Amino acid sequence: MRNIVNCFAEYERALIRARTRAALAVKRAKGERIGIVPFGFKLAADGVHLEAHEAEQVIIGSVCQMRTEGLSIRAIAAKLNEQGIAARGAKWHATSVARLLEREAA
Repeated sequence: MRNIVNCFAEYERALIRARTRAALAVKRAKGERIGIVPFGFKLAADGVHLEAHEAEQVIIGSVCQMRTEGLSIRAIAAKLNEQGIAARGAKWHATSVARLLEREAA
């Protein structure tokens, strides 16, 4: 009996996962926000769509420029911290720089 209950619970989790993925795909196709607002963007006045954040876009440009000049990801994070450029109020870390560069490459 317990196996039958577990089987139905697993099936229900699979259905929930499929419905969630489908709903997020629809939002993504409409250009609506999913999750957090990424660095370089801000929430538009409608509260749904994203628009470019000019000051952060300049920072992204300089990060990409430093990377093309051959600086390592750790060196870029250190340079940003030395210059006092905050990542939305926090220090830059190598992982945050790496994710930013990955997102820009995509």
